[in-house]
Amino acid sequence: MRIRCTKKLATKIKVDLPDLTDEAPLSSEWNANLIRHEGVQYIVALDSGTLATVLFPGKGIVSANDLADAMRFAIMKMFKRNGWLFTLGRYVDFDQSQAEILPTAEKRVLGSLTEMVRLIKGDLEYGDRDIDAIINQVNQAPMSLIGMNAPKWLLDDLSKKAPNEI
Repeated sequence: MRIRCTKKLATKIKVDLPDLTDEAPLSSEWNANLIRHEGVQYIVALDSGTLATVLFPGKGIVSANDLADAMRFAIMKMFKRNGWLFTLGRYVDFDQSQAEILPTAEKRVLGSLTEMVRLIKGDLEYGDRDIDAIINQVNQAPMSLIGMNAPKWLLDDLSKKAPNEI
């Protein structure tokens, strides 16, 4: 699983990010950021291909492997709940191998991640505190990077594809 993370998150998981990388962004990789709200740490991760976003508590995550394990758990939980399991490994990165941690790279994806963080912080501040409810809400936000589609709508459509349509 390739995870591009912010410096703030890399510091938390004790990973030294390279200054520059020649690793080209993949069509589907995860971008992650650390956010704090009222003394609680959360990690938000966004798939670069579908903009599917997961949110999970950051407490106890102190290494790259901890981050990858927590992300896989959050991804599996959300994708199973929404009927999107078909997309894992096909359209969404869900590699079970060791995590590859790189710096965030693509500005358009980073902009989408920033927008999701803004929506999540708004929900934490003024709305529901239930992580599942927050993620259901933000995954319904139309995003320009995917043609004003919402991650939920895109994944619903991809999940309906038959294997011979891939």
